[in-house]
Amino acid sequence: MTDSRSRHRFDFPDNFELWWSTTYAVPPSSIDEYGHMTAVHYPVVFERAASEFLIHALGTRLPDYVTAELSVVYRHEVLLSRSPTRVYVRPTLLGTTTFRLCVILADATGTPCAQADIRYVAWDHESRTKQAMRPEERASLQRHLDTVT
Repeated sequence: MTDSRSRHRFDFPDNFELWWSTTYAVPPSSIDEYGHMTAVHYPVVFERAASEFLIHALGTRLPDYVTAELSVVYRHEVLLSRSPTRVYVRPTLLGTTTFRLCVILADATGTPCAQADIRYVAWDHESRTKQAMRPEERASLQRHLDTVT
């Protein structure tokens, strides 16, 4: 590996295996002709895991947050034969109206395959605009942020 490539190498966060996690069985319909999960299916996996995490962390059935931004780094293919996958979730940033989650997708062998950074915005259903995060929800997310460093 050249010097410039090694400086820009992507590494998964340390200790991500200690984060909150859930499993995800890759459906055969998401596998393409190359035998791996299609790129368009990754956001589905990340959103499902993030929603489960928010329901767990906030203790609510339907969290009042909308996705404002999603970026994905793909490192290894996800194969149907290496399912079910494990998806790890952790808050990384808390603001007044927004927060970020880091989401790691690992295959059944434990190999990390992809990482997403998702920014959510607290949403007011009536006024159809952003709102400040509820103090109790912010505190709950802060506990998850502080748990694993």
